[in-house]
Amino acid sequence: MVGTPFCGWCGRAIRVGILCATLMLFTLLVPLPSQGLEVGSVFGPGVEWIGGQDWKNDLSDAGLHDSHSTDFLYGIFLRTPLFQWGKVQFQLRPEVQIMTARGSGSSPTENLEVLAKVLHFPFLLEGWYPLQLGAVYGFVGPSLNLFLTGIDYRFESVNEVEEGSNTPYYGVVVGALLGVGFAFPITTFSVQLEARYTHTISLVLKDKDTTFGGFYLLLGVYVPIRMD
Repeated sequence: MVGTPFCGWCGRAIRVGILCATLMLFTLLVPLPSQGLEVGSVFGPGVEWIGGQDWKNDLSDAGLHDSHSTDFLYGIFLRTPLFQWGKVQFQLRPEVQIMTARGSGSSPTENLEVLAKVLHFPFLLEGWYPLQLGAVYGFVGPSLNLFLTGIDYRFESVNEVEEGSNTPYYGVVVGALLGVGFAFPITTFSVQLEARYTHTISLVLKDKDTTFGGFYLLLGVYVPIRMD
């Protein structure tokens, strides 16, 4: 679906406004204590897919089998302590990431690729349990997925190649994620290894039961912020 230049400009303006509002919300919600604040980055590979009954029906009607795609995720995060309960330390962790939501379908003679560039905003609650060296932790939380592009598709068969794009329903999709990790210090910085699962919740396409999901193995590096 191709819109007019004016509609395209409006869409971009709305997305930029939502991005600014989201960043302001993060700033307001995240406390900045004098001690314990950390900043870092995460990156690593993932397996991504499209789900939902309408997606499965579309593939079935086209004679295609559902398949997964791979991608590389990277981003930055801020971590701040909230409170401690026994040995467990609870922390808040907002993130900003660049990722590509995608999925695919295939048959012996045809191939379908669907993808969209997304700015991903997870907002995580973490629970850390200390070990003799480092700590293990789990996390869960909501996320906002800001679509930076349309949902592009490319269908290849023996005789033709068809390309096109669909417009996300709102341009922003609510999701959720959860995962586990292990962190340990190395001199002046610390390293974390984690596995996470993501899934969209709100509508991606109007009147369509379609979802984006992914599973990622990420490496992270973080350092404390000195406030004195």
